[in-house]
Amino acid sequence: MPETTPWYVPGGTTSNLNHDDKRPNILAGVFTTWGIAAIFVGMRLWTRARIVRALGIADLLITISLIFAAGMCAAMVYEVKHGMGRHIYDIDQYTEKHLSPMLKGFWFSLVFYILSLAFTKTSILLLYLSIFTLEWARRAVYAALAIVIIHNLWATATVFTMCIPLRGVWDVWLEDMWCQPQDAWWANTGLAIITDIIIFILPIPILGPLNLPRRQKIVVMGIFAVGF
Repeated sequence: MPETTPWYVPGGTTSNLNHDDKRPNILAGVFTTWGIAAIFVGMRLWTRARIVRALGIADLLITISLIFAAGMCAAMVYEVKHGMGRHIYDIDQYTEKHLSPMLKGFWFSLVFYILSLAFTKTSILLLYLSIFTLEWARRAVYAALAIVIIHNLWATATVFTMCIPLRGVWDVWLEDMWCQPQDAWWANTGLAIITDIIIFILPIPILGPLNLPRRQKIVVMGIFAVGF
């Protein structure tokens, strides 16, 4: 293993630290958050199908997003199986038994995460389009939708070119490879946060002028915030 990789631990080094095991915490977080998401998506689909009787493309996209989120959870469970959450000294880093499968699971979890996030944001913006009637507001939503699509296409391309050749992501013994610089990931993260903020603030100018009591207006804004 090249000594420049973050997984390299100098030979002969013995850790005297407490080797905490975070695997139960990770699994609890994975299953709890996906379960909560599944409940809310199920409630939305039931409401749209049985009460509103108007299932649409936004509902299909949020369902696809939930499926991709399940894929991400499965990949994270695979990571935990092969060492994620354990101390680096407790992982067999000098063979392919654990480290390579764990990193491969990490890559798949990243792919599913980006796809799930893309479909979630697109679903929310399409929901806005079905609600907003003002022309300027609809144009703003279309602009946000274009930004989200372009950003996530770039993010997906970045993941699939994470290393060249791609197996360099999980083959830490591979010497001749090129990997994306850290700045690319910071840029992706920054754009993801920016699109989050855009989606969050888009309804505010619409809800602000509504002729509603302050408390009801806050409740309506809170509903959008929960979706965010």
